[in-house]
Amino acid sequence: MLKVPADQAASRPHARSSSSGDIVWRLASELGDACELVEKGSATFTMRPPPPVPDAIAVYERNLARLHTRVAAIDDVQWDAIHHRGQLSSYLRPMGGKVPSIYGPSADDPGGR
Repeated sequence: MLKVPADQAASRPHARSSSSGDIVWRLASELGDACELVEKGSATFTMRPPPPVPDAIAVYERNLARLHTRVAAIDDVQWDAIHHRGQLSSYLRPMGGKVPSIYGPSADDPGGR
């Protein structure tokens, strides 16, 4: 992320690919969503236009620090619930079911909750 030149945020290997700036912003945003998930048990995923790459990196670093603090406070009961929820969701598609939006959009439920 730190190696993405600020003037190349629109760069993409193919027209259907995400731009490098979009990917940096997605990484930064997802850490913020992860903080919300740990705090509230759910997250509201909102797509916002990416800021300049240096600003997105600053948001990433802030959100990473916040997430470290929040994850350190998770108790064993919360970790167990997270594990089993994810484990069960991985069984759904092979069984012919649809994977719901649990921690964010899924390929079967891109619209959220």
